[in-house]
Amino acid sequence: MIDSLTVEQLELAYGKTPPIDPLPKPVIADISQNRNVLAEIEHTGVLKVAMRTDAAPFSSRQNDDKNWDGYCSDLADALGKQLTEKLNRTTPITVKKDTFFSSQQI
Repeated sequence: MIDSLTVEQLELAYGKTPPIDPLPKPVIADISQNRNVLAEIEHTGVLKVAMRTDAAPFSSRQNDDKNWDGYCSDLADALGKQLTEKLNRTTPITVKKDTFFSSQQI
């Protein structure tokens, strides 16, 4: 098993230009909206969660399109309960679940 390759080994194997960048670009959150998500959840009382409908056992929808099943749904509910406690709210955080494709609307 190969654990690592040096730049020289990559150049020897692929020439000067490897087929893909050996070091992937870092994923950076988009902070252009300049807002604090936790503050928004605290202000609105709503945790918005987008999930896939066809990814059982992680997330899926029942036939009535209202009830969600799966680990992601359970995790979202648990996170809503924990946020309610951590933010010392008297009313529970509402967990609004929607599909990934319509998440811009939730």
